[in-house]
Amino acid sequence: MLAWAVVLHGEIVNIKFTGTIQRVDDPGYLFDDSIFGFGTPFEGFYTYDTSVTNSAAEPNHGYYECYTNTCGIVIKVGNYVFKTNPDHTWFAVETLDNVVGDTFLIRSYNNLCSQPLAVEHISWQLDGMVDSAFVASNTLPTIPPDLESFSQYFGLSISGDSRSESFFIRGEVETVEINPDVITNRPPVDINKAVEVTWPAALGQYYQVQTSTDSNEWSEVGGPILGDGTTMSVFLGRQHPKTEFRVMTVDRSGVTTDLLGETVSVRVSGTIRRVDNPTYLLDDSVADGVPFEGYYTYDTGAAVNEAAEPYHGLYQFFTNSCTVVIKVGDYVFMTRPDNVWIIVETVDSVAGDIFLIDSYNNLCSKMLPVENIQWQIDGAVSDFVVSNTLPTTLPDVSSFSQVTGLNITGGSGSNPFIIHGEVESVEMNTNTVANLPPVTLKDAVEVTWPSALGYFYQIQTARNMGTADWTKVGRPILGDGTIMSAFVTKEHPNQFFRVEIANRNGE
Repeated sequence: MLAWAVVLHGEIVNIKFTGTIQRVDDPGYLFDDSIFGFGTPFEGFYTYDTSVTNSAAEPNHGYYECYTNTCGIVIKVGNYVFKTNPDHTWFAVETLDNVVGDTFLIRSYNNLCSQPLAVEHISWQLDGMVDSAFVASNTLPTIPPDLESFSQYFGLSISGDSRSESFFIRGEVETVEINPDVITNRPPVDINKAVEVTWPAALGQYYQVQTSTDSNEWSEVGGPILGDGTTMSVFLGRQHPKTEFRVMTVDRSGVTTDLLGETVSVRVSGTIRRVDNPTYLLDDSVADGVPFEGYYTYDTGAAVNEAAEPYHGLYQFFTNSCTVVIKVGDYVFMTRPDNVWIIVETVDSVAGDIFLIDSYNNLCSKMLPVENIQWQIDGAVSDFVVSNTLPTTLPDVSSFSQVTGLNITGGSGSNPFIIHGEVESVEMNTNTVANLPPVTLKDAVEVTWPSALGYFYQIQTARNMGTADWTKVGRPILGDGTIMSAFVTKEHPNQFFRVEIANRNGE
């Protein structure tokens, strides 16, 4: 889906392509059998706006970066769709008009997958032909390339996050052609009953939706959902008429950990002071001046001091009784409950105390890689930090410096981000989480239609089928060549739905 519509200023080039996979590296068995290696077919398209300016200095070199949803690439391989993130586009086209051989290269740096996989990079490179009409100095191509005139030594490449979800796909494009600008026929639509399940969620707690038809045997629906401290909801498709619903808290670590000492849980809140977001991975809900909240928890008996100096404390935690959770805007960053690694470090010095908590294995509610969540205060001589002892009280944050402060660092390789904030208040976390939070059910529908790869679709609703006054529901949805569906809450018993073809820019 798109977060906004973009006004176009140039010609929109939209090229569809097909080909076959030449190589698949999947050491972690992330893919199913629909991607079977050599010979797997793929299809897709790329699109860009010719009004994007050239930022290269050399006259024979073109480098065109685009940050709007008019540019991007979509590739369907087996049961997987890899595509430019339309909400956080970073897409580049590079050309080289050279006497020793022309080059055409497209790259997408912020990407999504239809399955829960992190995609670091998508690219396609052609090179080798001298003085082709396709590549001209200081001009974006507006026609498909003549594939027989180019080498595809690098070809099409899709790579996963090199740290956590490593995979690599290489393919060769075999056909290219211009995509038609519009599809005139409105797609047929199926409307099925659905339900929206709503409940109040605690920040950092996981929840599992369950269903039953007899109040005794309960079945899990979908996977665990990370609570963000708001009222959350999920949509479920057609159910048995007697279906009951409930939501339960769950432990995602898979391990039950007995407490070995005192539990210290501290709630924190404050303000973001700086956001470095060069590749637009984060949306506008994360910005300077935005408030944040969260908490950290550790078990004083789950770690021993590993530092040699008597004034220095170094404690490593690996159990799920310890965590760090921070909510900023629409994002929740937290310690991975199934792979905890947290370090608490203290320095009790006459020159000033230091307290540092750092979480190394983390996750994000928006599936962004998160390298570190860290909070450091220093400078005050206080009773909060005592030699060779984990703090069990609250720090007086007004007495400490927060030059380092709160830092959340993430991204992967070429796509970093840094969020820096200042904690302004702390209090003991005494909130209890209900094992069975209250649930509210709302009538909904599931709208389903066949989509064409690379075209935008807009769900619309009306109270009367014959009216000309149809209202848009949600944002435009980019077709991926599959049967697509979307859930919509019903606002009235007599409500009709349809799906229209949107323009190339999602309008």
